[in-house]
Amino acid sequence: MSTIADAVDSVNQSGHTWQITVRGISNVMELETAMWPTGCPLGVEILEGMAGTFDISGLTPAALGSMDADLNAKFQTAGFYEHLAGAPAEPNQSHAPGRSADLTNLLAWSREEAKGAGNIESLGSLAPSDYQPYTFAMRTINSYVELSEAGEEVDSNEWHRALTELGEARNMLASNAEVVLRGRMAERTAHLDREKAELRRVLGALEDVKQAEQDAERAEHLAAWIEHVKQAAEIVELVESLHEPTPDKILVLTNAASTLKFGFESFVAAEGQYFVQVTLASHGFASSEELARRVTTAAENVSSAGEALHSEAYFFSLAKHYHELPIHH
Repeated sequence: MSTIADAVDSVNQSGHTWQITVRGISNVMELETAMWPTGCPLGVEILEGMAGTFDISGLTPAALGSMDADLNAKFQTAGFYEHLAGAPAEPNQSHAPGRSADLTNLLAWSREEAKGAGNIESLGSLAPSDYQPYTFAMRTINSYVELSEAGEEVDSNEWHRALTELGEARNMLASNAEVVLRGRMAERTAHLDREKAELRRVLGALEDVKQAEQDAERAEHLAAWIEHVKQAAEIVELVESLHEPTPDKILVLTNAASTLKFGFESFVAAEGQYFVQVTLASHGFASSEELARRVTTAAENVSSAGEALHSEAYFFSLAKHYHELPIHH
């Protein structure tokens, strides 16, 4: 079974909408990519709900056919085709004038562009000179959609031209945002590397203190504490992959860092052994308390740097997605 099909816990139908519950999918864009590796079909709309639920409307047999094969089977098991066969006709359907294929495409493409307007707005501050042309083009498209839905006739040639202008404006804005974010990510990565180097330095000092500790029980406690810090710090490495940066994993280090001093208190208390003090001094620390503070600070700094990089990586993935979307003509 495919990864996405295995992650779907339930598929339920309500009216013309299908609701699925998915584990490990954090946003609509990620779900669309997993469901339709070759691209989400026109007319399909996905809205994010609570607790990993997503509402999908506009599903057709063609859209189902291009879906991940194992997930397609889940929709069939849930009764997709039975529902389709038993769906009542729309009121006055036989008498209503049909939309032309061209108008249907124009509406679908326009709605597809409108779905991404909020994300594009979040990128607007990165390319302000490109955002104004984009918003003007988006308003034009929205006005055409409103007129069409009100039954007014719209010049399809003008609509096609406006869609092309919108796609080009969106493409330019996203491309320039990518450039800005790529630079920011390089800076954030360098910052994170520096903070990780400092954390490794103070953890190295802790290792030496552990070796200098004469009391076996206390040394064992310190060894366990050092291992805990190392494991928490390693979580930050995940943020350097743009494939799946997850804030909840990075926050593990933040939470760990806030409690480090309590795990170290039993070692610090009344610590006065000669070999320990000499070892501390060799690393530039006046006391065990100072080393404990430096470890906590270093861990917190790594966490903060990791979160900052994650934020830039998230917006970079948005910019890349909207840059790569096709321009409709």
